[in-house]
Amino acid sequence: MINEERQYCLYLLSLFKIEGRLASEVVTDGEIEIFHAIVFRKWNRVQILCSTQYGKSLFVALACVIVACIQGEMIAVVAPSNDKAK
Repeated sequence: MINEERQYCLYLLSLFKIEGRLASEVVTDGEIEIFHAIVFRKWNRVQILCSTQYGKSLFVALACVIVACIQGEMIAVVAPSNDKAK
């Protein structure tokens, strides 16, 4: 990811709060990579393999909000179960 894309991701994340803090302040490098992959849609599919409690569900959800509400696109979330996809 180039610096301009990273800065844009941080700007978009600043629109959200996580436990009272801006998401842009608490995001890790791995979480911003997940967010970037979904928002910039450089690939047709994104497969995320991370450990439990990594933050993938939250940052996938935030990226989906951006794609659906701001970019006006439909996005499909595929997971092993309906509960996990929700």
